[in-house]
Amino acid sequence: MVYVIRAGYVRPVGHVVRFPPRRVLLLLLMPTYLFAAVLASWAAEQALADGQLATAVAAGVAAVAAVGGCGLVLRAACLRVVLTESAVIAPRLLHGRRTVPLDEIVDIGLRYASAGRGSAWAACVWPAEGRRIRLSIPPPSFSSPNGKRQRPGPGVAPALDWAYVADSPAGRAAIVIARRVAAVQGPNGRWSTMRREEHADIPRGVDTAFWSPTGRIGALPGARPAPGDRTAGRCGPG
Repeated sequence: MVYVIRAGYVRPVGHVVRFPPRRVLLLLLMPTYLFAAVLASWAAEQALADGQLATAVAAGVAAVAAVGGCGLVLRAACLRVVLTESAVIAPRLLHGRRTVPLDEIVDIGLRYASAGRGSAWAACVWPAEGRRIRLSIPPPSFSSPNGKRQRPGPGVAPALDWAYVADSPAGRAAIVIARRVAAVQGPNGRWSTMRREEHADIPRGVDTAFWSPTGRIGALPGARPAPGDRTAGRCGPG
């Protein structure tokens, strides 16, 4: 059985899985870029009318940059990560896509970057060669249910709940990808013998926690667990 995830749910559709893009980017960033483009265009027009050529050029460049930002946001919000019978296809931010064969994937999981208000989970795959690849799939908003939510500072892992993270588009996508990878590689494949999501290419002081579709969750080496959190490292359901 093959699955697709839409609106946070999984259902069978065929041999190709298309995961939901992060359309929230349209709501959060597109109005900002559009406003900046309009404002810069108006400023350029006023500067030309006043004969201030240098100011007009600078405002024009800002308007063009804002329009370019709109294009990048639109691309990021509309292009989907795709899972086929043999590969994961992830769109690049600027142009093109990166295709990772399933038999070259050594792990799948989520990473948590602690940065105060900017803290967030990100779904990733680790190829046998090269660095991890981030997948633009909506992550969970927090790391645990109400009552334990927090935005930890750099170097501190949040309170963790495996099932809560799993019950998100990114968590469900990672589980679907992991099942397909396991089916392709077999019991002795790289996916079954390596756990890079728990220790590989860790930006010091940024990534502080991992989540694995195998049922593990915990603080990364060098990160401080959240005060009073006793769930790190325990196995969750699934």
